[in-house]
Amino acid sequence: MTPLFAVTLNGTDITSNIADRLISLSISDEAGVSSDRFELALDDRDHALGWPGAGVELEIALGYRETGGVRTMGRYTVDEVESSGPPAELRLRGAAADMLASIKSQRRADYDGKTLGEIVRVIAGRHNLTPQIAAVFESQPVEHLDQTDESDLHLLTRLAEQFGATTKPAAGRLLFVEAGKGLDASGAAMPSVAIIRSQGTSWRASEQERQFYSRVEARWKPARKHATQTVVVGDGEPSTSLRNAYRSEPEARRAAEARLRKMSRARTALSLSLPGDPELVAERPITLVGFRDGVDGAWLITRAEHRIDTGGYTTSIDAQRSTAD
Repeated sequence: MTPLFAVTLNGTDITSNIADRLISLSISDEAGVSSDRFELALDDRDHALGWPGAGVELEIALGYRETGGVRTMGRYTVDEVESSGPPAELRLRGAAADMLASIKSQRRADYDGKTLGEIVRVIAGRHNLTPQIAAVFESQPVEHLDQTDESDLHLLTRLAEQFGATTKPAAGRLLFVEAGKGLDASGAAMPSVAIIRSQGTSWRASEQERQFYSRVEARWKPARKHATQTVVVGDGEPSTSLRNAYRSEPEARRAAEARLRKMSRARTALSLSLPGDPELVAERPITLVGFRDGVDGAWLITRAEHRIDTGGYTTSIDAQRSTAD
């Protein structure tokens, strides 16, 4: 099949201007708050390419001529421009356009008495993002929450860890949805993609008990009392304890359950390389078929890297066992 790519620069299609100069184009798509990134390397012979400068916005799409064109992979802000030679090359690198500088700025605020949904909406509004919040989190009470010299991004990450969510600015939205559920930027479930063994060029799967805990303990401290109490989720050994002390028993239990689910997913790991497929993105469920017992079944992509170069179009993914498996 014939790989295709499309690039727009600040809304102007520049694909035809760079098509015969492409050395490589790679996109790294990460689950959670890790910033998605791109790198575009171009043949800069005769130095005829303009100097784009940091801060311009690219939209990148990938696909195949035989399957009807390209699929948009995201919008990215250029944060580095590099010229080198010989041979003369121009490289552009950058991060997802939704990863705004403002969301990384430290601030002070308190959110006492608000629900989790209200907190996410406040933060989304602050950065002109549309909140996308799973119903299970919308009315969750947050009894006490201070933001002290902490970025909104870090605060969201902290809340996601506590409530078993994944959060990310994406496609103009601020996602706060259940972790490991395979949801797209609109909060809708993504259909699973089946991958048969003959499609993969190489693969590695593992399951390990190292650093896995069977039981999680979380402390909570009743109001106006000095003694702390403990909730336990799971059973058996070994066990681990959460560092924070929570304000209520339900809050402590939710945090312990979220940590146990996260550790259970992290026991398994899959790395897979195959011909390029723009449908394979972070959080996409996949189903392996014909690999072997213990490997076949449902997985969830945690990272996808797409690359087009002189060797064609390839996709490499990392995944963990799906919670649905």
